[in-house]
Amino acid sequence: MPDKKTAWIFPESEAPRLPELFERAGLSPSFRASLLDPTNMKQEGGMIHLYPPLLDLMDMTPDMRVVIYRELARHPANSWHSDPMVMDSASVDEWFRGSAVSEKFVSLIRQAAYPIGPSLAFSDLPILMNYVENEAEIRVIAKSLSRTHTLLVSLELDENTDLKTVSDYWSGGNQSTRKDIEPLLRSVAELPPEYRRLDIVHLLPPMPRSLLYTYPGVEYLRTGPLPDCHWTSLHFFLFEQHPYFADIRVAGACLREQYEHVEPPYRYGDILSFMDEAEEIAIHSCVYLADDLVFTKNGSHMLRPWVIMRLDDVKRGYFLDGPVRMQGLRAKHPPH
Repeated sequence: MPDKKTAWIFPESEAPRLPELFERAGLSPSFRASLLDPTNMKQEGGMIHLYPPLLDLMDMTPDMRVVIYRELARHPANSWHSDPMVMDSASVDEWFRGSAVSEKFVSLIRQAAYPIGPSLAFSDLPILMNYVENEAEIRVIAKSLSRTHTLLVSLELDENTDLKTVSDYWSGGNQSTRKDIEPLLRSVAELPPEYRRLDIVHLLPPMPRSLLYTYPGVEYLRTGPLPDCHWTSLHFFLFEQHPYFADIRVAGACLREQYEHVEPPYRYGDILSFMDEAEEIAIHSCVYLADDLVFTKNGSHMLRPWVIMRLDDVKRGYFLDGPVRMQGLRAKHPPH
């Protein structure tokens, strides 16, 4: 869990533009002076650490947070800003309805939430650490904030289902996988009508099958950064984990060299990449399953699970600043 003291971290090269940023965000003169006070900052490793006072931080409006946190999100050192808690709701009260989080903390979160597309985001967990009284409260807050919508998806079969076509689709062109899938589908199709449903987790390749509906454990930290969306997409058809895919440069090179651009209709296993056209970088990627369903991990944070979502819901969970396009990618050499 984070420290009680909030830090805003910027590269030293951006120091000259910080006064203009804080003024444009509408921060009060006293707040700006406190942030830029040399005695209230630390320079380390080419980065400047600013420490906003707690009361000023709590008094920030949502508009102020959007301006400041958009800049903070550009730098991975600000983990709670680059990968905020996203509430897939327009209301904090609706998101926490039925949870065990006390009204005291819901009120604090409501005060510090800010819009991110049609949803709400929260990046100020350190604020809450000033008010928790025990570890149990921390656990309840973390669990409620890290809740994620997902889908449980079943494939319905009947006596008219073309099992060969369905097997070909869900094998992704892999003949050996098709030989395993077709008998499974045939067995389900022969059951009484009320049982002719198969959870599609049984049709996924071994890697996503083992990851789906789970959170990354601390063991990933032994080999490098935590898995993110690109790591997840590139591992869809693989049997072994490759830690170097967590490096955005390696992942980007692999996508450029081993995949080709494709247009809709997409196929099972295609990667859908959200491209920031201004900076020509991929800000997210996920794997197309069928219809409007994708396999995704929305961020590298430990509180981001692997899930199945509707594509439109994935899009809504991202703050797309500027022109963004979705690009379909297909492996040049599909699995055999």
